[in-house]
Amino acid sequence: MKQKSNKSIKISIFSIAFVLGLNITGVAPVLGMLDIAFKEEGSNAVQTLQTVPYFLLMVASILVGWLVTKISKRKIVLLGLIIIAFVGASPFLVDSFSFMMISRILIGFGFGIVSPLNAAIISDFFEGKDRAALMGLHVTGMGIGSIFINIVGGILGNFGYQKFFLVHLIALAAFIIVIYQLPDTGAQVLSTTQKLKLNKMVFELYLISFFHTLFITAFMTNIATHILQNLNGSSALTGIVAAVQGGFALLVGFNFSRISSALKRNTLPFAIFAAGLGYLSVVVLPNNIFGILFGSACLGISLSCFMAQASYIISVSVPQIAIALANGVFAVIGGIGGLLSPIIINSLTNYIFKNMSTSGVFIICAIGMFLLSICSYILVFFKSEKEQIINQ
Repeated sequence: MKQKSNKSIKISIFSIAFVLGLNITGVAPVLGMLDIAFKEEGSNAVQTLQTVPYFLLMVASILVGWLVTKISKRKIVLLGLIIIAFVGASPFLVDSFSFMMISRILIGFGFGIVSPLNAAIISDFFEGKDRAALMGLHVTGMGIGSIFINIVGGILGNFGYQKFFLVHLIALAAFIIVIYQLPDTGAQVLSTTQKLKLNKMVFELYLISFFHTLFITAFMTNIATHILQNLNGSSALTGIVAAVQGGFALLVGFNFSRISSALKRNTLPFAIFAAGLGYLSVVVLPNNIFGILFGSACLGISLSCFMAQASYIISVSVPQIAIALANGVFAVIGGIGGLLSPIIINSLTNYIFKNMSTSGVFIICAIGMFLLSICSYILVFFKSEKEQIINQ
C-alpha cells in the first residue's frame, strides 16, 4: 500500500474517532441548563439524557457484526455519521424534552455502528506495530474529540442549550473525509475459513473488561464528592483532576506503539495494575491534592492503555470477518460494567464498611484492580503459543 494511501486512511480513522468523542461527552456541558429548563421533568429524567443512547448503542454494536457481511464498512460508517450529525443536531430545531429524549435514543444507533467499525477498519489495512499504533490513535482521537466538544459545546451552550446540539454537525466533516479518504473494501464474505464466530480468548477479555470498567467508573462517579468532602474543593478543582486524567490518557494513546512494544504480553496486566496504583494513591493520601492528581494520572494511563491493547488483542484473536462483531460485544460488555458500577460498588461498600463513603469505594476498587491485574497476568502467561502472536 502506498504511503499516501496509508496517510489518507489514518486521517479517516482519526476523524471517525474524533466524532466518537461526542458519545463520551454526551450532553454533559449543558446538563445543568437542561435541569433548569425542564425542571418539571425531574432531575432523574434529565440526567437520563446522558445515558439513554446506550440502549440502541448496544443493539447496533451487536448488529454491526452481521451488517458487514451485507454492506461495506465504509457505507455503514457513512450512515452512522449522518445519523450522528442530523439526529444529534435536531434538538436545535425543536425545543421539546420528549423530542430531545427521542433524538438521544436514536443517536445511540449511530454511535453503535460506527464505534466497533473503526477498530475493524484499522485491522483491514494495518498489521503488527502499525496496527498497535493505530489502535492508540483511535483512543487518542476520541480523547481529543471529547475535549474539543466539551470546549466548543460549552461555548455554544452559553448562547442557549439548544445551540449546544449544533456541535454534532462536526460529524459532517468526518463524513466528507471518509468519502474522499477511505477506500471501500466491499462487504465481507463468509467462507469455510472465515466464520462469524468468537473464541475463548475474546470471551476472557470481555470478562476482564467488565470488571475493569466496573472499577474504573467508580473513580469518575465519586471523585467530585471525594474532593468536596476531603479538600473542600470546587468544581474547578474537579475539572483539573479530570484534565490530568484526560491528558495522560492522550499521552498513552500517542505513544501506545512504543509502550506495547516494550511491555509485550504484560501490556494488559500493566494497564490494570496502573489503575490499582492510582486508587491506592487516593486511599493513602485522601487529603493531599498531589495524591489525587497522581491517582488521576494513573487511571488515565490505565483507561487508554487498556482500551488500545484490548482492541489490538481482539483484532488478532478472531477471523477478520468477526472483528466488527467482537468489538461490538466488547463495547456492550464494558458499557454494562459502567452502568452497573454505582449499584454494585456502592452495595459492596455499604455491606463491608457499614456506611457509604468515597474512601470505602476507592479501597474496594484498589483491591479489585490489583486482583484483576494478577488474574489477567495469569491468563496471559498461560495462553497458548498461537495466541502469543498478539505480542510480537
